[in-house]
Amino acid sequence: MDNKQVFQYPAVGFYQQPNFTADSKTQVLTAIKKNQELLAAKVKLQKNKNTFRTDILKMKNNVIRRKCELLEKQFSQQKILLAKMEKPGPQRDYLLKIIKKMEKVIRIGNKDLVQSIGEVKSRLQKKANEDLRLRLRSNTNSVNKTSSPNQTVDRRPTRLLVSGYETEEQESVLLHFQLVGEIIDYTVGPTLSSTTLTYKTRKEAEMAMLQGKHFHDRILSVTWCTEPITNQLISRPTSSKSSMSESEENRLTEESSSEGEEDISFCSETTEDDLFQDDEEDEDK
Repeated sequence: MDNKQVFQYPAVGFYQQPNFTADSKTQVLTAIKKNQELLAAKVKLQKNKNTFRTDILKMKNNVIRRKCELLEKQFSQQKILLAKMEKPGPQRDYLLKIIKKMEKVIRIGNKDLVQSIGEVKSRLQKKANEDLRLRLRSNTNSVNKTSSPNQTVDRRPTRLLVSGYETEEQESVLLHFQLVGEIIDYTVGPTLSSTTLTYKTRKEAEMAMLQGKHFHDRILSVTWCTEPITNQLISRPTSSKSSMSESEENRLTEESSSEGEEDISFCSETTEDDLFQDDEEDEDK
């Protein structure tokens, strides 16, 4: 019987591991090493950048502190000279000249200090406005963000038609239903005796239908509304987020209007975190 080699097919599911050569392994290890070195360089650069920011921050803070200390010392010296001016003597004219020179120096120093503080406050104001815009934009994106293809979108209605209350109870009804869930929009009927509420989610709308119908000593009529809004007085409620944003904007506006005030006490209130934000903005530019 002849010795013949018989070819055998590999079993189903058999996987042969690729045979890496020495050169290919060396290339992979070299690429990994380069990536690690690049990552270490980035970390070191960021660390040096933070150290540089901290040094600049300390320098700015020290300059403002020294200006404040110099002004306080000049004020103290001026008070001493004024006290000596009250006593009669031949040195009054000489003291008067010194006091006038000190007043001029104090005015220049105070103007320079107020200008420096105004620049810091204006940059902090700009930074705060930018943070506020980003926060409002992120809130808007979180509400309007789209779902992934693998997620199911709940397209069930979230609008409720509420009726069965008196005209003067309109605001009380709105406050009553706002306690159940977040209302993103509402429409008031022409007769002011019915309201269409739009909730943010279907779950909140269902809770409003179950719990919101009990109003004081009677039961309101609460039904699902799927019809389009036509010929109705439209009003939008003010949520807690928008109220907070408006209050922040008012606060920022008041701070911006008071930038030109010559308030030396700002020196003691200027923190390192505020100046650090100023440095970040300068480097971004």
